[in-house]
Amino acid sequence: LGDANLYDTRMDGVKIEYGKKLKFGAYYGKPADGIDVSSGLLSPDWVSYDKFYGANIGYEVGKLSLNAAYDKFKDATIYDAKNAKLADFSGALDDNGVWSVQAKYDFGNASLGAIFLKSDVDGFAVNPNASTKGVVVTATYGGAAADKVGSWGLTGKYYNQGVGTFIAHTMDGDAMAFLDEGFKGWSIAGDVTLAKNMVATVEYFDLKGKETDIKAKTLWSQLAVTF
Repeated sequence: LGDANLYDTRMDGVKIEYGKKLKFGAYYGKPADGIDVSSGLLSPDWVSYDKFYGANIGYEVGKLSLNAAYDKFKDATIYDAKNAKLADFSGALDDNGVWSVQAKYDFGNASLGAIFLKSDVDGFAVNPNASTKGVVVTATYGGAAADKVGSWGLTGKYYNQGVGTFIAHTMDGDAMAFLDEGFKGWSIAGDVTLAKNMVATVEYFDLKGKETDIKAKTLWSQLAVTF
C-alpha cells in the first residue's frame, strides 16, 4: 500500500481488481503480521490491527501511470515481547486513514516516480505538532536480471514521511524508529547478477527524525540464489 511506503506485509482477507488502462481495486481484511514498534519511543513491542480496508483508482497513458488511493487501519491492540496482550491501543494510530496520490514515468531503462501521502491521525502526545504528510521520490536505472550475468541496476529514494504515513514500511532501514515523529532522509541501492540465478544487492539508508535529532543509518546486503 502506498507503493509499499505505507504498508508492505501480508494480510488475511479479500482483494478485487478490475480494468486495464483504467483500473479499480479494493480490499478488506486483517493484517496478518504484527507491526514492530519496539525501536521507537513507544512503549509496546508490537501492535496488531483488527481490520483494514481501502480502495484505489489507477490510470495508464503511454509511459505515465497515475494512482489515487485511500487506506484505513482500525482497532489496534498492543502486545509485549512475549505476545501477551497489554491493552487496546488508544494512541493516535488506533484509527488511521491515509490518502495517497502517485505518479510514475517509465523512460525505458529508467523511471522516476513520486507519491504524496496524508494521514488523518492527530499526532502523539510527545510530538503533538508533528506533520502527518509524506512524500517519497524514487528514481531507478536498469535492474539485475537473474538469467543475465553482469546485468545491474540502481535505485535512489528520498523520504519525507510524517506520522501515520507509514505503518509497516517496505525498507530495510529502521523507519519504525520514527513512528511517533516521522522521518526524512535518503537511500541508495544497487544490485548485480554475479552468476546465473545469483543476484547480490547492497542498500544504504540515512534517516533522521523530523522532530528530534535521532538518526538511523543502515547498511544492508543480500545474496539471492534461485533454482
